[in-house]
Amino acid sequence: MGKVISVLLLWIPAVAFGQREIIVRVLDDDNNKPVEQVYAYLPGETVKTYSNRLGYFSLPIGPADTIFRLRHPGYEPATINIPLVDKFRVLMIRKVVDLGHIELESLWDLDIPSLDSLRKMTALSKDVATYPGGNDYFTLAVGKQMRTKRFSKMMSDDTLTIYFTVAGDGKPAEIGTLPQSDSLREALTGVMDSLYTWQPIKENGIGINQFFMFSVTWHASGGGERMVRSINSNADVPGGYKGGMNEFYKYVAKNLQYPVEAGKKGIQGKVYVQFTIERDGTINDVRAIESPSEILSKEAIRIVRSASQWKPAVKGGKSVRSRMTLPITFAIRR
Repeated sequence: MGKVISVLLLWIPAVAFGQREIIVRVLDDDNNKPVEQVYAYLPGETVKTYSNRLGYFSLPIGPADTIFRLRHPGYEPATINIPLVDKFRVLMIRKVVDLGHIELESLWDLDIPSLDSLRKMTALSKDVATYPGGNDYFTLAVGKQMRTKRFSKMMSDDTLTIYFTVAGDGKPAEIGTLPQSDSLREALTGVMDSLYTWQPIKENGIGINQFFMFSVTWHASGGGERMVRSINSNADVPGGYKGGMNEFYKYVAKNLQYPVEAGKKGIQGKVYVQFTIERDGTINDVRAIESPSEILSKEAIRIVRSASQWKPAVKGGKSVRSRMTLPITFAIRR
């Protein structure tokens, strides 16, 4: 009996203090791939660590710890309530850098400087991957090559959003378009592969993936060839949600109403909503440019229209109109 009591006495302090270790895996919300070099910490940063190549990290927590925080240059910061279980996953939402719209009609005679000249012009950023000469030169270089009939013949919609990842080695990857088009994706991949390498930002000496997008708007010219116009051209400060996109997605999480019919039918996925931010911060021309269901499109459009705290883009110290594309995720929780 004495031996049993001694074992219990050894076990009681561990329960009393409530110390335990949580093992967390961080995944990308878009593709469920592991996210490396996520900075994870308890409030006060007394306990902190980074996720590994497989997205895993562990944190020792005490009974008074109720939350931990995640930070990564390529993703929206997150505050996570600590669950009762010791092993769980966290999905992080990408922080997409909007490079604005490009104006192609003035690019016929555009002369892109040499790499050495561009490097002399470049001011590297600690927060955003940088293209030689500045990120505007990247969109201009892509835009110049889009001024061809080859691209115009592949267009099936008046508006095109181009998105891509600057990988840790500085090369563009995961290139795509909205609306989706395999032929445009392949053509744009060839264009971007031919351009100069970006300077990625780094965490602990490791290159970090970051996500970018820019948009073009097409119209038919007199000769029938598609041209590109923009509502604004490379704004100095892009338009967005007041308080940042993390605040916008908090608003979405609080106010989104999952359509009952979609829930019954098991319909889920991402709806990409595009809209114009006017000079006064109001929004117009809200539409879904890609969606798994019209039912989800209506709710995504409703939630974007109901979010009133938008700020206009700024160019030359003045507010200008801009277009924006956002993903709204609908996921059925089992």
